[in-house]
Amino acid sequence: MVKMCTKSRMMKIFAPVLVVAAMHLALPACAQSEHRANERELAEVKKIEQSTVLLNNESQLIPLKNLENFRIASVNIGFPCATEFDSLLNKYALVKSFPASAYTDSLNLDDLSDDLKFYNTVIVQLSDQALNDPKTIAFLLDNQKNKQLIVCLFGNAQSLKFLDAINAPVIWSEKKSAASAEFVA
Repeated sequence: MVKMCTKSRMMKIFAPVLVVAAMHLALPACAQSEHRANERELAEVKKIEQSTVLLNNESQLIPLKNLENFRIASVNIGFPCATEFDSLLNKYALVKSFPASAYTDSLNLDDLSDDLKFYNTVIVQLSDQALNDPKTIAFLLDNQKNKQLIVCLFGNAQSLKFLDAINAPVIWSEKKSAASAEFVA
């Protein structure tokens, strides 16, 4: 009986020490795992940086300068990472977000164009699939007439051919990811 009490007392004393020791042994494994995840994320960002292309910037609109002179709208047409894109834009200037999906009941995007009348700069983020819809091209052509338009295309490079009639700057990134959204923004 005396031995059992002694063992029980020793367990009470050493149990916290064992827990702390186990935590110290586990931390390096967690740190290594986190380090590997960070390395993968950095490699993805570098790949996005190397493969993102800016086209049609003869007017030198990009990068936007003197942001106080801009009333900026960001229109999302089928890009899944619009939240990350718009969040980063709003770190530099006040940007109003317009999801095109809210306008799908109309035959074309005229209602959206009407809502953009108070903005002098429209940044359109779209996926390559959105360019298969003639309404999207018509929307871009209409807005490039009287606005500073910037098109941010995410997806297959073959879809760039649909933008031949667009004279506005086009930023293209192959990846449709939060990292590419943040980099392009």
